[in-house]
Amino acid sequence: MAVEKTIKLYSEPLTLDELISLETLLDYREACKNYFYSRFSGIEYLDKLKFREIRDSLLKKEIKDEMKKFHLPARTWKMDLSEVISNVKSMWSNMENQIKHYIRNNEHLTNEDRHYLFYVLKSRNLWAEALQTKNITETKKLSEINISKSKEYLINLLCRYTRMSKPKISVSRNLKSIQFETGMYTLIDGTLSLQTQNKGQRLLIKLRNKATIKKGNIRIVLNRDNSVLEVHKLIFIPETELDKQDDIGLDKGYTKMLSSSSGKEYGIVLGDLLNRSCDFINKKNKVRNYYHSLVRNLEQELKENKYLTDIEQKKIKQKIKRIKQNNLSDKTYKRTRNRHQEIIKSYVNHEIKRFILTEHPNRIALEDLTFESVSKGNNKHYNRKKNLWIKGYIDERINYYAKKYNIKVVYVSAAYTSQFCSKCGARLDSRTGVHHEIGHCPNCGEIDANINAAKNIKARLYDSEIQLFTPYKQIEKILLDRYKKMHKQKV
Repeated sequence: MAVEKTIKLYSEPLTLDELISLETLLDYREACKNYFYSRFSGIEYLDKLKFREIRDSLLKKEIKDEMKKFHLPARTWKMDLSEVISNVKSMWSNMENQIKHYIRNNEHLTNEDRHYLFYVLKSRNLWAEALQTKNITETKKLSEINISKSKEYLINLLCRYTRMSKPKISVSRNLKSIQFETGMYTLIDGTLSLQTQNKGQRLLIKLRNKATIKKGNIRIVLNRDNSVLEVHKLIFIPETELDKQDDIGLDKGYTKMLSSSSGKEYGIVLGDLLNRSCDFINKKNKVRNYYHSLVRNLEQELKENKYLTDIEQKKIKQKIKRIKQNNLSDKTYKRTRNRHQEIIKSYVNHEIKRFILTEHPNRIALEDLTFESVSKGNNKHYNRKKNLWIKGYIDERINYYAKKYNIKVVYVSAAYTSQFCSKCGARLDSRTGVHHEIGHCPNCGEIDANINAAKNIKARLYDSEIQLFTPYKQIEKILLDRYKKMHKQKV
């Protein structure tokens, strides 16, 4: 089985004409994609997201004339349509998972009620019918489910959960990447030729190396900060087999990136790297805020002081211009910030690979943090650290290396993994240390809280009572009952 990997090629610095041509092309395709998003993201298309049918409907004369306003060849807007439909389908799938989470954690519903709602969610036709008409066709399967609530109650509940879960309609703003399929581009000896919005006109871009790509889809990404075009190509690499050993539970943390159930830790300087990045951003923002304030005051003076001479006005305008160019350059700021981010990503990638090659796990157990709430406290410094933590990137790299080395990743419930002792089952009295890394068990004394959590995560692999979607309160009761039972047996 092959593993997906993206290779990146970079262009030479773009000329002004090349930059303008690319921006124009991006603007046309952005307008086209936004048209598709606004038209096909609604509930009326929930059960009608079929590319061929939608494409054929857009080829009808009255609609075809409307598509001409985007000045794009049919082949181009069809590709954008395919991407939009795929994204909208993903949106509904993510909503389905979120709604299932709400349903599972609703204590007022019976298992039969949940079964009824899951069945409706599974069928896009029934789900769409419920949202549009507040009623659904009673199928034979639905009639056999003995629900405790009324049909109307469950449908209204489903509609409410859908409203809670539905994001805003996706809109592309300042589009920076678009796809090209075979025939819409050529890449030979480092020269990239792209199809534009003008029929028969191609845009030629020189790359830094003599690369050649003969077929397959590519994605071009316009790096506006550096005036460089990136070419992304998806390739497939073969799996590598490891001599697999034990199952491993992983606890992901901020200070120490990964704590293993084996007792080892990886990414122990992640916190220092994040601190460094945060300090940089705080320092830069403090200086930039000063200059922003200065510019605002100068602009206010220009607006309100009616007695300024032409020469004085000119001097103030020149000063504002100098400040914006020399002290408030977004280009330099973003470049430095991105460099910090890349250092962190490189370190994360290296440590995850080291974990895989060191421990040779048979299976990797991870906490399911999909619906973890994000704290919105007043500590901006800490929140910035959390943003820089890039949980998504850590998960992405774990899953990538797991696929590469044919290792199964299993997600388990995150409930109370850090609050109970993995050895005796007692609830921890407290957690101390700078980063709460020391747990205090009433029976076992001081323990490493991160390693303890990793061991609990591993144990969830074999726990028949605590499943991925078991409600939190029920999990707490199970753990407390287990400890009471164990304590009585010892007495």
